[in-house]
Amino acid sequence: MNSKATIVFTCLVVVLFLVSGGLGYYSFNLNSQVNTLRDDAQVFKTETSNQFSITKESINGVDSKLAGFKTETAGQFTTVQSNITGLDSDLTAFKSDTASKFTATQNSINSLNTELNTELDTLVTQLDESTMNVRRVYDDVIGSVCQIIGNTSSGSGFIYSTDGYIITCWHVINGQTYTDVVLHDGTTKRATVVGSDRDSDIAVIKISGVSNLKPLPLADSSALVAGEPIIVVGNPFGIFETVVYGIISRTKQMVYVSGVGWVSNLIQYDAAQNPGNSGGPVFNGEGQVIGIAESNNTAGEGIKNAVSSNKVKKVADAIIANGSYDNAMLPGTWIMNDLTPEVAIQRTLDSTFGCIFIRVSGITGVQADDIITAVDGIAIRDAADLFSYIAEYKSVGDTVTLSLIRGSGTQIEVSLTLLKGWLER
Repeated sequence: MNSKATIVFTCLVVVLFLVSGGLGYYSFNLNSQVNTLRDDAQVFKTETSNQFSITKESINGVDSKLAGFKTETAGQFTTVQSNITGLDSDLTAFKSDTASKFTATQNSINSLNTELNTELDTLVTQLDESTMNVRRVYDDVIGSVCQIIGNTSSGSGFIYSTDGYIITCWHVINGQTYTDVVLHDGTTKRATVVGSDRDSDIAVIKISGVSNLKPLPLADSSALVAGEPIIVVGNPFGIFETVVYGIISRTKQMVYVSGVGWVSNLIQYDAAQNPGNSGGPVFNGEGQVIGIAESNNTAGEGIKNAVSSNKVKKVADAIIANGSYDNAMLPGTWIMNDLTPEVAIQRTLDSTFGCIFIRVSGITGVQADDIITAVDGIAIRDAADLFSYIAEYKSVGDTVTLSLIRGSGTQIEVSLTLLKGWLER
């Protein structure tokens, strides 16, 4: 073998050695990596197994919780379903109850509508009847209402008897040099004054030579109550035979009439009234005289007054019989006011009804500041009640018993004999 072949062979041997060594090294490294991978795989397997176990346990826990939740949810669903069923039942009952109440309410509304319509129909009927009553009363009484004419004044009056007695107000004929009467048919007669009483504001005059006079009936004015309808017929401002109507506002009133003085036994009403109505009759719905219209000089609109028919009859009959009338009055000298809330509180009284003596002399058993609460056992509201009672039911010489409160509550009774007198003029 030549040297060239030797070199080639040697190179081949070296190459083979190197390749063998490289393969061995590579094999060693590869084996090492395989072992490392095997170890890593084992570690991964172990970790994965552990994590799987943990995950499985977690899943089992979640599954258990899910099962519990499912069970709990099923129970809650059942409860909710039960509640919904209960609510549905309640709603059905509420709906039924509401429908029943609505029906009842609707029935009540229908009933109220029926009652209201009935009341309205009744009211309309009553208003129609009231209008008819005014017409009927006017037609029945107008022939007995007359006009009173003096030289400086005029007023109204009415026929009291078939023999020519006519009633009017004192202030209508007072100071007149003559008094003429104009009857419904236009007949005019000169009248004579029979007599009059200033404190009652009542006068009686008489005409002669007239036949077929129709006197007007008088009602019992003590039976009147507030709210009753009234009709006024007269000659306001000289306008012949006019009629107005209204209602009674109060009975047993007392007012101060200019030129006359304090007048009691008045019936307050709201019918329109003007100068010229004075002395004319005021009627109830039956056409009976309940009073004579008083002078229109009270303050305020809608407040008119008439002297009560019981007082008219009492005074007129006395004048026809005797030519005059004597007013009965408490004895002595005194000033009296209505009881006020201030005084009632100061005196620790339970009521403001009554009247109080401000000053008094000449009345045995009565002192200043004594409070009158009743007369002859009849409770009074004020001085108007007291003097209206005396004027209507008592005469000069009669006895009245006053119930008094003295000081802070002492109750006493005093009997007094009435004398001829009058209230402040």
